[in-house]
Amino acid sequence: MFQDLKVFYRNFCTGFKWKIVCLLLISFFAGIFELIGIAAIIPLISILADPGSGKFSFMAKFSEAIHCNNTFFMFTISLFFVLGIFLMKDIYMIFHQYIIYRFSCLLKNKICLSFMQRLFNSHYDFFLRKDSDSLINTIDNTTRYVISPYLTYLQQAFTYLLITLLLGGFIIYNFFLPTIFACLLCGCIYYLQHKLIKNKISDINCHIVQMNTNNVSILQKSILAIKEIKIWQAEPFILKNFSLVSNKLNQLEQYGIFLQSFPSFVVEAAIMISLCMFCLFMAYGQGISAKLIEKLGIITVVFFRLAPALNRFWTAVGVVNAHKGLLKSLNEEYEELSCFQKTSISSTVDGNTKTNTFNKAIRLKNVSFKYSSNKAFGLNNINLEIIKGEFVGIVGASGSGKTTLIEIILGLLNTDEGQYFIDNEPIQQWELERLYPLFGYVTQFPYLASDTIAHNIAFGESKIDYKRVAEVMDICLLKDFDPQQKLLEFGKTISGGQRQRIALARALYRNPKLLILDEATSSLDITTEKEISTIIDNLRNVMTIIAIAHRLSTLKTCDKIIYMDQGKIIDIGSFSYLKANYDKFAEMIQLSNVD
Repeated sequence: MFQDLKVFYRNFCTGFKWKIVCLLLISFFAGIFELIGIAAIIPLISILADPGSGKFSFMAKFSEAIHCNNTFFMFTISLFFVLGIFLMKDIYMIFHQYIIYRFSCLLKNKICLSFMQRLFNSHYDFFLRKDSDSLINTIDNTTRYVISPYLTYLQQAFTYLLITLLLGGFIIYNFFLPTIFACLLCGCIYYLQHKLIKNKISDINCHIVQMNTNNVSILQKSILAIKEIKIWQAEPFILKNFSLVSNKLNQLEQYGIFLQSFPSFVVEAAIMISLCMFCLFMAYGQGISAKLIEKLGIITVVFFRLAPALNRFWTAVGVVNAHKGLLKSLNEEYEELSCFQKTSISSTVDGNTKTNTFNKAIRLKNVSFKYSSNKAFGLNNINLEIIKGEFVGIVGASGSGKTTLIEIILGLLNTDEGQYFIDNEPIQQWELERLYPLFGYVTQFPYLASDTIAHNIAFGESKIDYKRVAEVMDICLLKDFDPQQKLLEFGKTISGGQRQRIALARALYRNPKLLILDEATSSLDITTEKEISTIIDNLRNVMTIIAIAHRLSTLKTCDKIIYMDQGKIIDIGSFSYLKANYDKFAEMIQLSNVD
C-alpha cells in the first residue's frame, strides 16, 4: 500500500507538498482539541463528585479573587467554561472538515486534469488499443472512488488515530491496568472480524470496478446506437442487461457499505464491555465513594469520546484496505499512458529554425507501418510524393491501407520504417503537430457537438471569427443556416449532406493549405455527393487536396490517383490510365456507375 501511495504522490501530488503538510498539522491539532475538550470536563466532574474538595487550585484562586465560595456559582462557571471549550473545538473541527473537502476537490480535479493532459498528449495508436468506456470509467469512476473512499478515509484514519492515541495515552496514564485490558479486548475482537471480512471487501470492490465499466458501456451503447436498437427492437435485451448490471452493482455497493460499517458495531460493543468491566473492577477494589464517582465519570466521558474515534479509525482502515486495489489500478492506468506520450515539440533542430509551411511537396520514402508487432504490415514500403496544389485521389478495396496512409500523412501514426519529408526537409512524425494549422480534415462520420453551428465550425476555439464562419458557410452552400442555430450531438436533426458540409466548413475555417477528405462523400446520395464534389472542385486551385473515396465520381477529375492494395501502392496515374491498365480499377468504376 505504501508503495502505491508513493507512486500516487509522485504522479499527482508533487505540487501539493505544503498543502499535505498543512493538512497533517491541522489533523494533529484536531486531536489536541479533542483531548482539551475531555480535559475541560474533569473540573466539572470533580465539583459534582466532591463539591468541597477544592482539588483544582486554579478554581480555588478564582473563587477567592471574586470573593465567592458558592458551589452552584462555581459549577455554573465551570459549565460555561466547558461549553466554551467544546464550541471552540467544534468550530475547529468544522474548519478541519472544510479543509479536507477543499483539498479533496482540488486533488480530484488535479487527477482528472492530469489524465486528460496525458490522454491528449498520447499517440493516436493508444486510442486504437483502448475502449472508450474503459477510459471514461478510469477518469470518472475510478478517480472518484480513489478520492472519496480511499484518500478521504486515509486522512480520517490518520486524524482519528491521533485522537485515539492522545485519548488512549491520557487514560493509560491515569488508569493503566484497566485500559490495557480494554485495548487487548478491542484489538482481539477487531482482529478476528477483520480477518473474516477483509478479503471479502477487497473482492467486492474489484467487482464494483468491473460492474462500473460494464454499466458505462451499456449506457454508451444505449445512447449512441439508439437507432439500431429501435429498428432491431433490441430494447428488451438492453434493458435486461442494464437491469442485471445495475442491480448487481447496487447490491455490491450496499453489501460493501454493510461490511465496512460492521466493525464499528463490534468495536463499540467491545468498548462497552470494557467500560462495564472497568466499573466493576474499580467498585470492587475501592468501594462506592465520591472518589470512585469522580474516576468513573472521567473514564466514562473519555470512553464515550474514544469509542467513536476508535470506531471511525477502524472503519477508515477497513475502507482504505478495501479500496487499495483502486489506487493501484489508477496508478497502472496513468503509468500505461506514459508509454504513449509524444516527444516534446521543438521548433529548432541543430540550431536551424524549422519552417511551419508547406510550399513544395510532401514525400514519403520507404515508409512501412504495423499496428502491432505480431501483425502483417498495414503499409509496406510506401514511396509517394504529393506536390502542392495537386488534387490527389486514393482508391482501393477495404483494408488496402488508405486510411492508414492518411493517418501517417497527418502524423497520427508513427512509421516503423522510412522517412517523411516536407519541402525536402526530413520531419519526425511527432513534429507534424506544429503543422496541424496547415491541415484540414473531414471524416466519413464527423463529430458534431451539441452546440451552435458557429461553435461546431470554429471547433476548439473560444473566440470565434464570425466573419470567417460566414465565409466558409457560403463556400459550403450553408447560406440557409443561421450560425447561431443549435445542433444536437452528431447533428441528429439534419441530413447527412448538411453534416458533411458543416464538417467541410470546419476544415476550411482555419485556411488550411492541405485538405484531406477521408470517405467524406461515401455515405451521401448522388445529388448531395455532386454538391460536395462541386465545392471540392472549386477549392482545387486554392489548396492541395487528398481524397479517399469508394465512389469514384468524386475522383474523376483528380490530377493523379493512388491505387492501393494490401498495404502497398500498386500504381499512381490518371483516372483514364488506371482504368486502361487495371481490371480491378475498371471494375470499381463500373460498380460506382461512373462513365
